[in-house]
Amino acid sequence: IYTVSKNPVAPVSAVNGTGQDVLPLISKMDGISTSGARWTWNSLTLNLGNLTGAKEIKLVVGAAIVWPTTQAGGSNFLKYASQPGVTPSPPPYMEVKASNGSWVRVPDDRQFPLPDVTDDVFVVNLTGLFPTNDYELRINTYQDIRFDYIGVDTSAQQNITVQTIMPSSADLYQGFTSTSNSSGAFT
Repeated sequence: IYTVSKNPVAPVSAVNGTGQDVLPLISKMDGISTSGARWTWNSLTLNLGNLTGAKEIKLVVGAAIVWPTTQAGGSNFLKYASQPGVTPSPPPYMEVKASNGSWVRVPDDRQFPLPDVTDDVFVVNLTGLFPTNDYELRINTYQDIRFDYIGVDTSAQQNITVQTIMPSSADLYQGFTSTSNSSGAFT
């Protein structure tokens, strides 16, 4: 659980994989997002500014993933996923700049999470990931992830209180009609 300030700052720049400046699209949470392509690698390169001396670096992200809803989308995925050695729908990953200027992958246990299908706001802890004073970050996604907001927060972690709730029962029911013919005991 991370605490963040109420006013994270926008990155200095944000450029997608085609070279388009998308900073205006991610500078405020307004429902206007970047677009991505599914089943192909997309990238978003962020310059987070001069963060020298920051004890903590956190990315506040508003994003959603869009899954295909047509048979064509599923066919394209199956064609890709059936290739030898391919990880179907590989997860997003981040890279930072090494001292020689090359991009290096962030350790797997610190990688970028997969957003929800609804607008999701989450925090990515970047503290200690930059090997130099070059605070550029590249987020690589294979899915159609749409970024509505990205802010940078360097505020210190605040004390938090965690409350545990122990429900004694739960009622599970079909929340919507589905054409799925799945069966079994799962939620």
